[in-house]
Amino acid sequence: RFAAQDVVEIGARRSGLARSVCSDADLLAKIRDPSVQLRDIGLLTAGRARGGDLAFVVRRETMLLKLFEVKALVTSDTCLLLDGGRPHVEEVALAIQRSVLRGTSGPPPPRDGAADRGAPALPQSAPPREAAAAGGPGGAVDGASAPSAGVLASSAREEPFELRAVDALMAMSIERLYHSTGQLGILVDVVLRDLEDDPDQEGLRKIIPLKQRVESLRQQARAMDALVTKVLDDDEEMAAMNLTWVRDHRGQTPPLGLHVEVEAVLESARREVQTIRRELHTVDALSFLHGEYEPRCFWWELANALHKLMVVGFATLIYPGTMT
Repeated sequence: RFAAQDVVEIGARRSGLARSVCSDADLLAKIRDPSVQLRDIGLLTAGRARGGDLAFVVRRETMLLKLFEVKALVTSDTCLLLDGGRPHVEEVALAIQRSVLRGTSGPPPPRDGAADRGAPALPQSAPPREAAAAGGPGGAVDGASAPSAGVLASSAREEPFELRAVDALMAMSIERLYHSTGQLGILVDVVLRDLEDDPDQEGLRKIIPLKQRVESLRQQARAMDALVTKVLDDDEEMAAMNLTWVRDHRGQTPPLGLHVEVEAVLESARREVQTIRRELHTVDALSFLHGEYEPRCFWWELANALHKLMVVGFATLIYPGTMT
């Protein structure tokens, strides 16, 4: 739990990205929010976000997000992305930075964000889709995918930093779900073609891990859907996500009317996740082969097919009115 984490840092008043290595205690010191405890940080750092361990926690001045393949701490002026060594994490950091720059009235004040922490600034890279064409980070070569735009990415309004960050984080998490679903669909098509060409026992063995991967991805999409729906059901929590307002009005409770923009971001994310869940039902095109059997009983399908062949197929070889 207390192992070092690769972290990419984006700031509302910083022109570049910064990379550092942080323990849980270091992350707690960076956000400087008394309402966040070390156990809250542990929600993010205790393993990769899979299945039911997703989380969306709102504290007084900080949001903690553990989405599908995306983990982050967000304040009113800073976003700390964990697992900084993964290609898609830097892509979402750049997406947040572009969204923030687009939504401000002018360029941010120049500041060397890396010098403050003794870490080298990350170089700016090509836009995600150009990088994909070149086979670099986010391209087809290393398996990463370019983040989708998000609800606020094209808006020129001065939206709060934290809302733009949440928008980009949600967009990247959903993009990773789409990416995993697409890869799984390709594998299913390959296995189906192999079974059509040569329906042997080796081909049937490939069904078991595919079935497990489909079910795992279904669980993760279902967990994302449930997480976003839970947040959408709480107007007070959505209003509290306006961390800039909370910072500027200390001691006051955010009015419920502040939740409208947050709701738009989360509702869009929920629709995308529900679309992915529907696509996963179509991906599982092999269910007609394994749906009625447990893995230990897959051989019974072969025995049953042989039985049908004996009863129906061989009977056509017997001349009418004879015994042979």
